[in-house]
Amino acid sequence: MKRRTKRCKVSFYIFALILITIMPSCTSKKQDIHTDRAIEIVKYNQTDCPNPDDPTCFKDSPFGVLVDKAFPEKGVAPHYINFLSHGDEALIARIHLIRSAKRSILFQTFIWGADEASSFFFMEMYEAAKRGVKVKIIVDHLGAKVQIDSLQLVAIAHKNLEIRLYNPVYDRVKLTSREMAKAAATQFQQLNQRMHNKLLVVDNRIAVTGGRNIENKYFDLDPVYTFKDRDILIVGAIVNDMKRSFYEYWRYEKSVSLEQFSDVGPDVIQDKEITPPKNPKAYYETQPVLKEYSRRASDA
Repeated sequence: MKRRTKRCKVSFYIFALILITIMPSCTSKKQDIHTDRAIEIVKYNQTDCPNPDDPTCFKDSPFGVLVDKAFPEKGVAPHYINFLSHGDEALIARIHLIRSAKRSILFQTFIWGADEASSFFFMEMYEAAKRGVKVKIIVDHLGAKVQIDSLQLVAIAHKNLEIRLYNPVYDRVKLTSREMAKAAATQFQQLNQRMHNKLLVVDNRIAVTGGRNIENKYFDLDPVYTFKDRDILIVGAIVNDMKRSFYEYWRYEKSVSLEQFSDVGPDVIQDKEITPPKNPKAYYETQPVLKEYSRRASDA
């Protein structure tokens, strides 16, 4: 009797696996939806600071002194490293560097959440793009926890802000449980190939890398628990190697522009009411902890 029951269970699992495999899916293959040009038309292109060297357009940073020393015109170039062991200082350092950016920001992460720290981080990236900084962001497809309406907003936020998702399983950002089950059964190798890099490169001179994703629990903001991670802030020529690593992922065929996803691009083009926030800072001004973090990030 036990042996027969066991055989029945095995048969059931095999049947379920076959059923998942043969069931049609509305997103079985990536669709080339040709939205790039349309999205470019919809994107906002007003720049607050045409001159990136205008001192009113960026936050002056004490790291500038180290940059001058680490990139001399001649002679031996030193490196400077600072450990970021605590969550609050790790977030504050990132925000400070984003505000000090003049020309470019490269950002790469496995997880981008849908909470206060995640919104805070995006608002700062958006502000940087508005003042003329070229911002490029890569997020792992399965780590993009941001709500779909927020992703639609990001897709048109500014011409200086570009986001790609790494190795999407289907052509939609948000997957159903059924789609995840089917992917696990039919394309596990692709599903399992994730990008765990965490990197922030500012102006090709300063970088932060380590174990922290972008979510409350990585920056001591979660009321229940927090992850104990460590990052390093680096100033020096080695940042050029980090930049090259970023672009290897950026140019890789499996890094797909956000507007190419079927639940982002077409909806953005059709919905004329999707508009970026006029005053991004108003969001975290209402959050006491984030307001304090913002103040500390502005302290030189």
